[in-house]
This record gives sequence, structure tokens and C-alpha cells, in this order.
Amino acid sequence: MTYHNLLRKINNIDIIKIYSKFLANFRLRCLKAIITNLQEIKNRLLETYSSNEFFKHEFPKKISGVTSINELYSESYM
Repeated sequence: MTYHNLLRKINNIDIIKIYSKFLANFRLRCLKAIITNLQEIKNRLLETYSSNEFFKHEFPKKISGVTSINELYSESYM
């Protein structure tokens, strides 16, 4: 493995950790605010990342068939 590939792998791991922490905090805040409507949670996630063009276009495709909150969060990690 080259040094460049190693740095890329480390950066990807860091991004995953940051994203995982964000989703855990987001989920906790939804629970505390008693937001249990799946569509409302999807909309709030989309609003959070509305400035990210890739996320704005790809995330809705990925979660279109999601039918439960647990499934939403497990799909979001992938």
C-alpha cells in the first residue's frame, strides 16, 4: 500500500467516524424532540445536508424504499 493510499484510507475512516457521530446525535435529538414520523425525519436529514449537492441528489434515491426509522439509519450508514 502506498503512502497516498494509506492517507486516503485514514481520511475515509475519519469521515465515517464523523458521519456516524453526526447520525447518532441526530437520532438522539429526534428521540428527545419526539419526532417519530419517518417522512419528517427524512426531510430533516435532507435539510441538514441541503448544501451538499451529492447528498441532496443521492440520499433521496437511497432511502426511497425505507419503511422504518431503524432501516433509515442503517441505510444512512452505508
